[in-house]
Amino acid sequence: MKSRLVLAVAVGCLLAGCDSRSDPEKLQGDWQMREMWGWFKFDLPTVKGGPTVMSFNEEAFTFKNEEGPEHRVIGQFACDTTKSPKQITFKFEGRTVVGIYSVSGGTLRICVDKDDKVPPGTFNGGPGERPALLMFDRQRTQ
Repeated sequence: MKSRLVLAVAVGCLLAGCDSRSDPEKLQGDWQMREMWGWFKFDLPTVKGGPTVMSFNEEAFTFKNEEGPEHRVIGQFACDTTKSPKQITFKFEGRTVVGIYSVSGGTLRICVDKDDKVPPGTFNGGPGERPALLMFDRQRTQ
């Protein structure tokens, strides 16, 4: 009887899309930017074409818009899941940016407001520079 209950809960979680990993664990890996409303940049040179990728590894992130060190920002990130909406803080090159985020399945949304230190209350972006809403899709490993 007990094993049936465990099996039923496991199957229910699989069907409902349960994921017991923490948010920082869910973020690990590479995310390709699908679209952006508004404008947010990590002070990188503008490029045409090519994917913009954000990678998370442990507590570090890399944001790149082309190959080569001049097209890459590396820093630290931290998630605060006690806030609603959840907050993410990026620290890089002497700068701190606090935003909000949501991660669900293969989609990551990050939103930053006009002031780097103040997170927005909702996921909105554009039409001006900020707030900016960045949408990413998880890259599949080959």
